[in-house]
Amino acid sequence: RTERWFTSCVAYRQTARTRARLAATREQIVRATLDLVATAGWEAATVSSIAAAAGVATGTVYRHAAGKDELFAQAFRTAAGWELARVSAVADPHADGTASTVERIDAALRVFAERALRGRRLAYALLAEPAGTAVEAERLTYRGGYRGVFRDVLHDGVTAGQIVPHDTEVVAAALVGAMGEALIGPVAPLAPAGPDTATPDAADRIDALVATCLRAVPFTGP
Repeated sequence: RTERWFTSCVAYRQTARTRARLAATREQIVRATLDLVATAGWEAATVSSIAAAAGVATGTVYRHAAGKDELFAQAFRTAAGWELARVSAVADPHADGTASTVERIDAALRVFAERALRGRRLAYALLAEPAGTAVEAERLTYRGGYRGVFRDVLHDGVTAGQIVPHDTEVVAAALVGAMGEALIGPVAPLAPAGPDTATPDAADRIDALVATCLRAVPFTGP
């Protein structure tokens, strides 16, 4: 009995190590995919180029994803998840609860726009670049996530008496649409060539985006 117990424990430890190794390889493949996309877009991320960048065999890529569409969806979820988490973090009330509704919306819009303008090629891939139905489905999911962030802020504003009661779903959708649409042109590959960082004119664009979005929110008072 002792021998059987020892053997089962060894098998379990081996399984755990195998799972950890598989997870590490999967992350390596996804990271390689995102590096290629951030440099030259979805079309540059062929299975062979991903395998070469990840330092694995082509067959290994297929063991972690049924095909390129599934791999692209995994990569999109990873990158879009990072961005949504950052927007969610700055949109939350401060620890002492003193952040106003306008400050929270302003902060969320600015962090989204600033990160997009600093990483333009990846931002375009996430916002608008054609990449198949799997990626488009993920885009819709993450737009819903951003709507949820703004909807919660607007709801808090109504509760606090800082915003007139209104359809928070509609206004949240309008904010998400505005921030995405206003940035597609500047981050598109056909935009004027320049370093992949925020430029002086980017600050003006961000200010204009924030001002336009805030005008759509029915704040109380003057």
